[in-house]
Amino acid sequence: MLSEKAKWRLVILKNLEPIRVQAIYHALALEISKTPQTNIILLTTTNKSSISCGYHQNFYQEVNLDFCGKNKIALVRRLAGGGLVLLEKDQVFYNVILNGFGFPSPIKNLYSIALKGPNQFLKDLNLNSKIVFNEIQINNKKISGNGAVSIENAGVMVGNILLDFDYEKFSKILNVPSNKFKDLVENQLEKNITTLNKELNRQIAVDEAISGLKNAYETTLKTKLVEDDLKDSEIEALKEIENEYRQKTWNFRKRDANNVFRNFIKIKKGTCIIHYTQFQADFLIVDEIINKIKISNHDKDIKNLVGMNIYKIKVKYPKFAQLQEELIKFFERANV
Repeated sequence: MLSEKAKWRLVILKNLEPIRVQAIYHALALEISKTPQTNIILLTTTNKSSISCGYHQNFYQEVNLDFCGKNKIALVRRLAGGGLVLLEKDQVFYNVILNGFGFPSPIKNLYSIALKGPNQFLKDLNLNSKIVFNEIQINNKKISGNGAVSIENAGVMVGNILLDFDYEKFSKILNVPSNKFKDLVENQLEKNITTLNKELNRQIAVDEAISGLKNAYETTLKTKLVEDDLKDSEIEALKEIENEYRQKTWNFRKRDANNVFRNFIKIKKGTCIIHYTQFQADFLIVDEIINKIKISNHDKDIKNLVGMNIYKIKVKYPKFAQLQEELIKFFERANV
């Protein structure tokens, strides 16, 4: 529970290098863990394109490294979990750093507080938004994905509001097992991911979004946010963390296999695409139902799985019991 005596700081940092976008909330969480009754709303923008993977992901598996290198897309692993995030200049990133919400405080408690601000910002724009666990959706399309991490005594939520989004670029960044998988991803991204520019039918400026988020957080937190500068100790902590993030072993760990492709992507809660190598088949799953199959194998029974509930496959087709297990495993990852 939030303390009514807590002090709220607002930190706004624009045009950051990609590493700093990820390192800054890490540094601030470490420092405020030493200062009880202090919370931070951090709003940032970046100065160049980057792709960020979640702490437990493998860059070799997730990302087309050649494409990123040729297109000067920086790679940064973040301490927070979640999937790949494409960070661009025309986005606003928000971090909510709450003292006393570190482990073992449930992450759902952090989301329930931290997502109210971005959701209120969208409602202030007269948009039909709603919170779906760790996402914000507008008319069932995702506009905000969010992750969380516990850093000492602080719980940190990281997220962004998509002002605009390059669907084709993101699909090319992915290290995919087949062209059919990539085509499915690009198609589903456009169907299920939206942006403020689309929803408002106009270009929204970064400064307008920052101002709107500030006002929305003041409304939901029932407090006045006063912009604050970084303290000397926070700057020193930031430098140390950035040095750590610059080490090659931060992005590419010794345990990471380098000869694998991704076989799963979550589009939004309840919607995912899964590649099943044995049949060279790509499955689009929506709310437990196989919506579409792209396949190289000519087994007619596989095509008959379209429209079926993944939990009932082996009842009708026992030979696909292993396939059912694989689809369920990945779908349940997409449903949290």
